[in-house]
Amino acid sequence: MEVAIARESLSLETEDLLAGLYMASLRRLSKYWSRSGAFDRLVNRERGIREIISAYRKGEFPSVADLEQIRLRRGFIPFSADTTRVIESARHFGASRPGDATGQMPVVAPEDLLLALAKHTELDIGRRLIASGLDVLRLERAVRTLKPSDSARLCQLMVVRHLNSEGGQDKLH
Repeated sequence: MEVAIARESLSLETEDLLAGLYMASLRRLSKYWSRSGAFDRLVNRERGIREIISAYRKGEFPSVADLEQIRLRRGFIPFSADTTRVIESARHFGASRPGDATGQMPVVAPEDLLLALAKHTELDIGRRLIASGLDVLRLERAVRTLKPSDSARLCQLMVVRHLNSEGGQDKLH
């Protein structure tokens, strides 16, 4: 959501999800490309987010306080229809895994979101992910065997927080 706020988007787009995955999980997700640096090259070619990624690399991405001020001034940023479909697919991938030994419910992990983006080949972003050399079969295998982790829980909490701020029913539980 921070990328959408920084871009002053009217809605949270699939490109915002991709940029957020890049910024939060570059090392974790890069291994799913057959060529080194392919994730980086893909994100650098994406219209609308390359400037945000460049600012992030230079340490010029808006601070949390600045982003919060923008969010308060602008109000709620809804998911686009495409983003909603991708999030629902990612939630489905997370829900297909068993909970952990403590009974913790499965969560939406960064890998779930990346796979959901790639599986939506009716979207430009899905086709570009495939064309960039993303190893979808390897990513699918990883998604099936993921264990709950703190970073995945954080990813889910961010989505839940966004849904709750919309005032709608929390669809992830």
